[in-house]
Amino acid sequence: MAHNVTSGSKTERILMVGNPNCGKTTLFNRLTGLRQKTGNYHGVTVEKAEGTLHSRENSVRILDLPGAYSLGGNSEDKQVTSGVLIRHKEGDRILFVMDASLTERSLQFLLQLLELNLPVLVAVTMRDVLEKKGLRLDPDSLSREFGIVFQFVNPKSGEGVAELKELLGSPGAFRFPIKSFRWDKDREKFLNEILAAIRTEDAESLKFVLLNSLKELSGETLQKGLPGLEVLNPEARSLLDNKFNSSNIRFTYVEELTQKSIYIKKVLSSSLSGNPSSAGGGLLSRADKILLHPFWGLVSFLGIMALMFQTLFTWSEIPMDWIESAVQTLGEIAGSFLEEGPLRSLVQEGIIGGVGAVLVFIPQISLLFFFIGILEETGYIARASFVMDRFMGRFGLSGKSFIPLLSSAACAVPAIMGTRTIENKADRITTILVSPLITCSARYPVYILVIGGVSSDRIFVRDRRAVEP
Repeated sequence: MAHNVTSGSKTERILMVGNPNCGKTTLFNRLTGLRQKTGNYHGVTVEKAEGTLHSRENSVRILDLPGAYSLGGNSEDKQVTSGVLIRHKEGDRILFVMDASLTERSLQFLLQLLELNLPVLVAVTMRDVLEKKGLRLDPDSLSREFGIVFQFVNPKSGEGVAELKELLGSPGAFRFPIKSFRWDKDREKFLNEILAAIRTEDAESLKFVLLNSLKELSGETLQKGLPGLEVLNPEARSLLDNKFNSSNIRFTYVEELTQKSIYIKKVLSSSLSGNPSSAGGGLLSRADKILLHPFWGLVSFLGIMALMFQTLFTWSEIPMDWIESAVQTLGEIAGSFLEEGPLRSLVQEGIIGGVGAVLVFIPQISLLFFFIGILEETGYIARASFVMDRFMGRFGLSGKSFIPLLSSAACAVPAIMGTRTIENKADRITTILVSPLITCSARYPVYILVIGGVSSDRIFVRDRRAVEP
């Protein structure tokens, strides 16, 4: 039977967890009124964000954790998520944002979260995407199976957000699961042996870290900074080495994976209905066959980039000419009211001319952000990252470096933050060092002012090109 969480907790926090690109941050913005960056690609949220949900009864802190597919992973954003969840505090509750269009993968992650034995509430997104595939999900069936609440919500349109807020304001809506895959007796005994050799009060957190290390099938994970294991003494390390070399541990893990997969298939057979045959011929599937093709995908990428930047300069030409003419006219009008001298030069050339030199780049900057926004919302950024992986490998980078490097054309600061999704440390550092070298939109006016200040009198700017008179 499901158990409700009591309201007498010391500290109340809601930890928002979900797969990347499931609508989690959009829902976070809806609940808290904040404006965290969102996008239709992996790695938008690279650090935890905190907001407050105000309800009739009380106010609750909400933490938006970086998207993850499991509690493992070596990238920094995944370690942020696993670190907060593993070292949870008394009174913490989990709001799991489940992508209905990727139900099986979402349930795999949910089963891991249930092992934490925290009260859970599930917000189900992407219902419209699932229905376009000809499928329907029954949240009541899932609730009966797991003993927790499943609530449909559409973060983009706001449908179901009011009902979800009511649930979040009520501690009784968060329930301890009736179904979870806990470790077997052999691993329970092993974990207790290890914990007995560790002198620490944080036993429960370490137990879960050790369990995930077992699932990595190698003690190497322990040496890479999983939180809390720096307290391991020689006796505990000796036990770990012996256990990690045991084939029984490995077979037990494989058996658990098999049991989970069979269980999820069983759950979906009773919770999903409809005819999935209509899912394969969608426009997106046909487009992916071209956009992700080894040859045509690269051709499409080059074509899209060429079209974007050509359009960027072509479309911005007319409004830039308008702004130049307006600034010039305004300077002439202001100069007609002032006598020849330093004041006239300051107003006409310094104030009006200086501000105009910055304003003239607004059309280009606006169009750049507009096109990058389209690429993000359509999901092409993630596909371009996949297509560019082989090409960027020649420079010692991965395809994931493409996203921060493209973002650097808008601003290098979020681009550098976005490198936290790159697992390989060398790739991450290289991308961080290269990103500031890409000219962002804010630097163009600075370049013009510097060129104007250091160039000789024989050189002047006409039609935005430095030429000889």
